[in-house]
Amino acid sequence: MKLFLLPLYLFSTISSAVAAAIAPQNLTLQVKESVAAPHGWTRLGRAPSDGNIRLRIALFQQDFGGLEKSLYEISDPDHPRYGAHLSREDIANFVAPHPASLALVDGWLTSHGINERDFFRSPAKDWISLTVPIGVAEQILGTASRNCCNIVGLR
Repeated sequence: MKLFLLPLYLFSTISSAVAAAIAPQNLTLQVKESVAAPHGWTRLGRAPSDGNIRLRIALFQQDFGGLEKSLYEISDPDHPRYGAHLSREDIANFVAPHPASLALVDGWLTSHGINERDFFRSPAKDWISLTVPIGVAEQILGTASRNCCNIVGLR
């Protein structure tokens, strides 16, 4: 059943662009990209607020540039670090969000009734995945979800 296929895609796209430093009392969203409904799809109206949707929230990786530099170094035959390996912990340290960002996002989610036991963090803590009712997602993201249908009737 693909009842929420398009809204799920649109919500996932928008939710992955939520800025890392979100203060609960001053919600600021940053849209990475806006995707129009694909050719052949028609809007049917609001999605039911009690349907579930999976959100993925990306947090700013505080030293992605350092990771990139390190990867170039260990891949360059002329560099002294050539052939070295990065451990999972090394990579996690490069991409881990700043502790203040974690606290702000946790506070933002808590302010919407979502506690840490309700979501999954990636090992580096740079991504959060959660499944919430569409009504909660709309409230968190300050948006409205629409059902869409294509020419063969898929929703």
